[in-house]
Amino acid sequence: MFFITLLAMIISSDIIRRLEVYTFLLIIIYFLASCGRKDFRRDYFTVKDVIAGNELLLVNDYKVTLIGIEANEETGHYLEEWYASKQKIKLTFDKKTPFYKLSGRSKNKRLYAYVEDKKGNCLNTDMLKKGFSSIAFPQPYLSDSLDKYLSYISFMPETSEEVYFKTEKEEVLSQLDTYLSDLVNACDYMSPITRDFAVSKAGNNPGEFNVRQICDVFSGIYADWKYVNDPYGMEFFSSASRTIVSSKLSGDCDDFAILMYSAIIAIGGEAQIIFAFNENSGHAFVEVNVSQFGINNVLDQITDYYKNDFAIDEIYYREESSGIVWLNMDYWAQHPGGKYMDSDRQILFLPHKNEYYEYR
Repeated sequence: MFFITLLAMIISSDIIRRLEVYTFLLIIIYFLASCGRKDFRRDYFTVKDVIAGNELLLVNDYKVTLIGIEANEETGHYLEEWYASKQKIKLTFDKKTPFYKLSGRSKNKRLYAYVEDKKGNCLNTDMLKKGFSSIAFPQPYLSDSLDKYLSYISFMPETSEEVYFKTEKEEVLSQLDTYLSDLVNACDYMSPITRDFAVSKAGNNPGEFNVRQICDVFSGIYADWKYVNDPYGMEFFSSASRTIVSSKLSGDCDDFAILMYSAIIAIGGEAQIIFAFNENSGHAFVEVNVSQFGINNVLDQITDYYKNDFAIDEIYYREESSGIVWLNMDYWAQHPGGKYMDSDRQILFLPHKNEYYEYR
């Protein structure tokens, strides 16, 4: 009755007299139909079934994949227990997720979202905190920054323990086995966070591992790196994933080396971390194996890549008697193949092989 009265009042006005009555009626009908339509960004929905450890089926036959969650036995058991409570859910989306209103004509019946029940419990968050799942990459519509995602779920991924050492040369050389063990833990190139980060940098030059990907990774890290010293008189190792997430690409030379090494390994290259010493100081940096490319080709590729930034006519590398060629990737060199620091003793660590050896 209300809408009939409203319609009569509007039609009698001067404005509507200038409009076609049928057109106006269509607008009113569409408005009334829209008022009863639910919105995925606002309303609660009933879950019809648990499809997998990271997937729910709604009563309207939409399928919801929980962003960042793996489908495994533990997550499946968690969702089954939660489903028994028969709670409705609300969905929160990534910024780049397309939004839908319910419609029988909708062809896309799959959504990727953070799922919250009426008690205010985020299922994604809870499963991650309980250790039922690691953060699952890649997934569509996880386009917000990793930092924002982790902030939303109030969860920081597990990384290696913080490791402190005294920095005196003799102290370092007396505990090389300990250094190797902790570098193995810190260089978490198999972590989805580290792998995804490395791929995002190298993706500008897709294909098999190549020289330009080496440049992409170096420049992608170097451009955003904030150099910050360790605590006075101590050495702190930060894992690659921790440096990406918590430190926001900040740290000292060994943190840079750990991240650089991990990123290179994560995209199919081979690298090693060097601890170099002279009478005044110690330093950490990375070398990458470029033997398969040919050193002249490496020089050409690097020269072309940095033609707008540096006038490069020579690159610095170290060739072993076996023929393996290691290219310098030192932070202080500013680009791959820059100058080495002066040193009188070097310890070379290969965490992916759980090995180290000395080079003089």
